[in-house]
Amino acid sequence: MTTILDGSIAELEEIKEALNERDSRHAELDVARDELKAKDREISKEYKKIEDSIKEIKKAKVKEISLPVDKEVSEAEREWKNSIRLRENKKNEEINRRITERTGDKQDEYDKTQRELRSYLKKYRMPSFCATPFYFSLYRPKTAHGLLTFIITAAICLLAIPILVICLASVTPVAKVFIYIGIVLIFALIYAAGYTLSQPRRNKKILDEIADVVEDNRKLKVEIKKIQKGIINDPDESGYGLEEFDSEIVRNKGIYDNAVAKREAMLERFEKEEEPEIRDEVEQAHAEVMDELIVERDDLQKNYDEKAEDYEAADAFLQKTYGVYIGNNNLNERKINELIEIIRQGKAKNVYSALEVQKEGASLKGVLGEMMDKFSADEDEDGEAFDERPEDQSDSEFLEEENRVTSDSALNGEGSDVEENKSSAEDPEADLSGMLDEMMSEFSLGDEKEE
Repeated sequence: MTTILDGSIAELEEIKEALNERDSRHAELDVARDELKAKDREISKEYKKIEDSIKEIKKAKVKEISLPVDKEVSEAEREWKNSIRLRENKKNEEINRRITERTGDKQDEYDKTQRELRSYLKKYRMPSFCATPFYFSLYRPKTAHGLLTFIITAAICLLAIPILVICLASVTPVAKVFIYIGIVLIFALIYAAGYTLSQPRRNKKILDEIADVVEDNRKLKVEIKKIQKGIINDPDESGYGLEEFDSEIVRNKGIYDNAVAKREAMLERFEKEEEPEIRDEVEQAHAEVMDELIVERDDLQKNYDEKAEDYEAADAFLQKTYGVYIGNNNLNERKINELIEIIRQGKAKNVYSALEVQKEGASLKGVLGEMMDKFSADEDEDGEAFDERPEDQSDSEFLEEENRVTSDSALNGEGSDVEENKSSAEDPEADLSGMLDEMMSEFSLGDEKEE
């Protein structure tokens, strides 16, 4: 029983025709797939157009329905928030009244001592800075609070600021040292200037009196703030007379809630009753176009299924008829052309022997590749051997020596060998290619003898 392996070029041409047929079926399948995807995109665009139309109509209808109710909701919200604001104003007034009643005497005493301090400073020609707790914390710290203020200020001026400036400056370490010294000197001068300007010119003891007054005022201010904080944070509002405002807030809040509930009920009724009607109207307006698109899509789907079946049948025919003999990996046009060329060159008489030659050629190419890689590696290692010469020999002496050796070789009849070796060294790839051709010819002759 003869098989495709016993055939020759004619059978391989049949395989090529079958391959072309399968490729043609595959191309038709790709075209059908692209057409189907394009139609799906067109249908999606039409669906989006329908949804956009529904949204636009719905938005306009909702605006028309809710406009009067929205106005009612806005007015109710404004009245509700206004009643809350009036209550807060009334509460703040009552809080200020309580603070004034509790701290009025202390505030009057504080203001009186502040006026006396200003008169002292004006009389002794001292800057107003001398009447602050910060001044006495820097120059005359007597309390724990003043001492802590002095330490923090010194740390900021003598450490934090200079270090920050040094870190930001891109200069040499020596320059950074000078920058640090300069900043410290600047703060020292400012400190000394403040001390000099703050000294009274006629009465040196006035600073002690001012310091006592400033400390008393600081304690008085702390006491006043403590009372104010206690009154502001007092949760008891029964003495402020806010009952009328509370009832007004509750009433306005009820009106606002009713308006919001009315709007939500109208929107809910619209979504249940009118929105489905809007959707039906829009879909009915686009029904004809959508029906045409769906029919066209069904036809394209049917065409795609037919093309897929044709391709699968052509591929199955190839594998069942030819692949089982020559291998599925050889079912491509390049491999078939190689087999045809082997038979035409006389290296094989049938498909089976052509497959053997092709397999042996592939093995030889693998061996040749290994030889080429090894040859390249050896050439890289020994590339400098051709140019070896004594280190003390000049270029002209080396050339003269080489010419002399070449002349002697030519006189002794070795010139042809030298030229042959030179050409082989210059083109190693050509030499290896020749070796491959010779080996291929030997394998072909061996096959013919066996036949």
